[in-house]
Amino acid sequence: MRPLGHRLEFGILQLRMPLRIFAEGIFLRLPCARRNQRRCDIAGRLRAVREHERFIVIGCNVRRVICQRSRRPAAWIPVSDPSPAPKPAVVSPRSFFLTVFPSIMLPMFLAVVDQTIVATALPAIAASLGSVNRVTWVVVAYLIAGTVAAPVYGQLGDVFGRRRLMFVALGIFIAASILCGLARSMEMLIAMRVLQGVGGGGLMTLSQALIGEAIPPRERGRYQGYLAAVAVSSNTFGPVAGGYLTEHFGWQSIFYVNVPIGIVALALTTRLQALPGAQKWWRFDTPGLLLFVLFIAPALFALERLQHFDTGAWPQIAALALVAVVALTLLWIFEGRSSSPLLPVGLFRLPAIWRSDALAACHGAALVSLIAFLPI
Repeated sequence: MRPLGHRLEFGILQLRMPLRIFAEGIFLRLPCARRNQRRCDIAGRLRAVREHERFIVIGCNVRRVICQRSRRPAAWIPVSDPSPAPKPAVVSPRSFFLTVFPSIMLPMFLAVVDQTIVATALPAIAASLGSVNRVTWVVVAYLIAGTVAAPVYGQLGDVFGRRRLMFVALGIFIAASILCGLARSMEMLIAMRVLQGVGGGGLMTLSQALIGEAIPPRERGRYQGYLAAVAVSSNTFGPVAGGYLTEHFGWQSIFYVNVPIGIVALALTTRLQALPGAQKWWRFDTPGLLLFVLFIAPALFALERLQHFDTGAWPQIAALALVAVVALTLLWIFEGRSSSPLLPVGLFRLPAIWRSDALAACHGAALVSLIAFLPI
């Protein structure tokens, strides 16, 4: 539908011939004396009409050129040969699932299965390397490093991009797995398990964060359910695979098996869309990280000493617990005032957040402790 002003202008153009015929008819019916006078009047009016017509035509042409050069299309201009707009590529749900889900699932599988695959190999590791009283640290060291590394990867992923950080985490995890298999002492194995936990914490964190980055909001709940199923299956599969590999190929094989799976995970991660991070002014929360380490490490050391029920270790346990409580208090205060906190403690004021985190902590503690200590 053309605008009202344009319709009036084109209406005047269409009435040009009827007006001219009507004026000539009046001119022929007049007497001679008045005919000459009317001739001048009508000629002047016709010249005015022609000038007005020419002004309208020029104005319409100018408007047509302006509208054609404008970014917004003019609806009142007829287009003789419209160019069709390019249609976005339609991706089927099956193709999208096969592209995204394996790329996110495999890193999560690696990180979770390595928590429990070592459990059934602990007796063989203790018999080969000695230091039976410290063999549980093969599991605990991985958990400490993964717990500390998880929020670090979360903050770095927001800045530099999660896909890029996934490559870093996979590289650290694969290299640490090779070094764990080459360990010749319990101390070296525990140190390499710490390095492996640094990579594994990133795999767990980034896998869940990539769901929010690559999956549409309507589908995120379904993919979170898929990822939870992968985590549960990995925890169940880990001890079985660890026992089989240890019995037939030696305890080193439980670490070497991560190498080919990690390479496949690297290849699958390249299929994810590379989205840039928030390239802005940013400062890493180093005090928050130090306070977080001072809370996690003493708390786990105190729990490890507490399991022996040694009365002589009570002063040491109390000191470690005091350090953990003070560090937690300072961490809560500092993170609440920080402009770029490592742990946004304000989220824990929401009941849905702290209740779900408490349930997840109880579930993880019960599962990992049973799997780790039952074989011993």
